[in-house]
Amino acid sequence: MKPVFYDFKRSFLRLSVILFIVIFAAIGIAVSYETYATNVSSNPYYFHNLNVLGVSIQKDNGVEVIGYVFNNHGIPINNAQINVNGASYRTNTSGYFELNLPQSYFEPIAVSYNNQKIEFIPLPVFENGSKYLSAEGIEEGFGYGIQNNVQNNTVKYAFAVINNNGKGTLILAIDTPNNQKVYVSFLNNSFSVTISITSFKYVGNVTSYINFYHLQTPNSIKLLSVGVKSSSSFTFPTTEYYPDGSAIKSLVGGINGVIGGFTFIFPAVMLYLAYILFSKPRDTGALKFILARPITRRELYINRYLGGVLTAIISSFLLTFLSYATLSILVSSSGILLPIDIPLILFVSTSGALIGFFSLVYMLPSFIKSGGAMLGISIFLFLFFQIGLSTIAGIIAFTTGHINEVTQMIYGIYYFNPLGAESYGTYYLGVQYGTTPTVSSVHLPLVILSSIVWIAIPFIIGLIKFNKINI
Repeated sequence: MKPVFYDFKRSFLRLSVILFIVIFAAIGIAVSYETYATNVSSNPYYFHNLNVLGVSIQKDNGVEVIGYVFNNHGIPINNAQINVNGASYRTNTSGYFELNLPQSYFEPIAVSYNNQKIEFIPLPVFENGSKYLSAEGIEEGFGYGIQNNVQNNTVKYAFAVINNNGKGTLILAIDTPNNQKVYVSFLNNSFSVTISITSFKYVGNVTSYINFYHLQTPNSIKLLSVGVKSSSSFTFPTTEYYPDGSAIKSLVGGINGVIGGFTFIFPAVMLYLAYILFSKPRDTGALKFILARPITRRELYINRYLGGVLTAIISSFLLTFLSYATLSILVSSSGILLPIDIPLILFVSTSGALIGFFSLVYMLPSFIKSGGAMLGISIFLFLFFQIGLSTIAGIIAFTTGHINEVTQMIYGIYYFNPLGAESYGTYYLGVQYGTTPTVSSVHLPLVILSSIVWIAIPFIIGLIKFNKINI
């Protein structure tokens, strides 16, 4: 085996390196279980593949309940079990059920299917859906109609919106179908906006108690208003629309939070790798022995650097994709996979941060022969970049009276932090899924440039210096 490949093998296939990779893999699995326990186990029906909506119609001799049961893709569920007042019923092949109940019956009615269970109370309109629905809401009569010169609450409806790759379906249940016109409006995600009637688009008429409409759904979080207009009234409740459902938002927030708790210690692994791969061998004189073989300084420096980089990449991959795969399996009963961009963004940002910090501390032994001094400076840099910079930004914001701008300052100062890539990754993921507000100081080209600079410049400086020093 050539000395170059032999040295690379010895650098990468160390017991400590393999142990770090195993630890990162274990953390990835632990992250998914912690996220699942926090977000799903406490409210399991939020993550079911089971939804119901419908109406209760007052009759002279009782109440007729008409309901529709469907999964998270909007597909009707046949043979779902409806348990009410000691009796059991089933949905038909189209997902519908009809019940005849006594007057003033308001006890919970259970819907069960495939070991999943939800409940609803037979109000004039009712809806109970999982968090995988893109939007859901109930209008209980804030519009007014005129009858015998008296204003009455006449419009009551429940709705759910499903988004399947941009092809949306609006399911609407209304207690008084009378050929009303149905309109939909998607607005910016801010409850301070004024909703204009002209922003609504006509999607169809009300033809029955349960109605279906096709929508062009946006691919970002918006406000959604569903309006029903009769000849004398127009009412529209406003709710938030999530392209992938608010379940994704809560899971993304959970993953970001749990991984964020571990990322504080991740750079310490790269610090230790720089020490055992380069600083310690130089301090003990082992590099002189290695360079006595047919291997150049340049090859040795790059080989051992690539060993650390490969460790960072594999560890980040296992951390993020094992977390993603395990969590996808845990919530697979919902019928929807987590978006693949979740692990991709986390993988790129985590590996970028680890490689950036590794490049910085790997450069130090080219200037400092003492392994102890290198460790001391590296630990200082670790604490400075993890805690010091954010603290400085907070102090500046407080002392200058710009405390409201502290978030922008902190994100702006991440450009000068080799670990900033990880924070930007969780930021972009949070913005995409509505868990983090946008920050004006964050610009993607600067994020990319900052990460490249922190990786490339220390590596080049260290390589040039190593070629000139007296080992």
